[in-house]
Amino acid sequence: MNSNLFTLKYWFSMNAGNLAPVAQKGFVVFLVLLLALAIYAKLKKKDKGIYFRIWKKLDSFGTTNLIIGLFLLFFTYEGVVFLSMRFWFLLWLASMIMLLYFVHKEFKKIPELREKRKQAEEFKKYIP
Repeated sequence: MNSNLFTLKYWFSMNAGNLAPVAQKGFVVFLVLLLALAIYAKLKKKDKGIYFRIWKKLDSFGTTNLIIGLFLLFFTYEGVVFLSMRFWFLLWLASMIMLLYFVHKEFKKIPELREKRKQAEEFKKYIP
C-alpha cells in the first residue's frame, strides 16, 4: 500500500499521472458493471409494482455514474491536468455512497408498501 495515500498532497496533486494498466482494466470492468446495472434496471422499471421506485433510482444511479466514470476515464487516459486529479475519484465515490443510501432508504419502505397494498386489497374485497 502506498504510504502517501493518507496525505493531502497525494489526493490534490495536479500531476496525478495515468492509471496503472491493471487499475485501468479494473475501472473499465466497473464501468461495464454500471452499464449492465443501468440496462437491467431500465428493463425492470417497466413493471409498475412495489419495486418501481427502487428500479427507477438504480437506473438513474447506474446511468449517471457510468457517464461520470467515462469522463474520469477519459480525463485520466488523456492526462488532463486538473480534471484527472485523484480528488475527483474520491468525490465520485462519496456521491455513489450517498446515492446508494437513498436507494437503501427507499428499499426500507417496501414492507410498508406491501402492508398498504394488502390493506387496500382487503378493503376492495368488500366494495361492490
